Amino acid sequence: MLITNLLLGALVLIEFMNLCVRVIKLVPPQDPPLDEEIRIKLYS
Repeated sequence: MLITNLLLGALVLIEFMNLCVRVIKLVPPQDPPLDEEIRIKLYS
């Protein structure tokens, strides 16, 4: 009984971490502001 409870607890912990990773991936990353040098290289 103790082993099954430990395994179940570990699985719940892994699934919770997986959910956190998915939520973090859903949030779009903020684009860094373009420097003038990068802008010149892109549009030249």
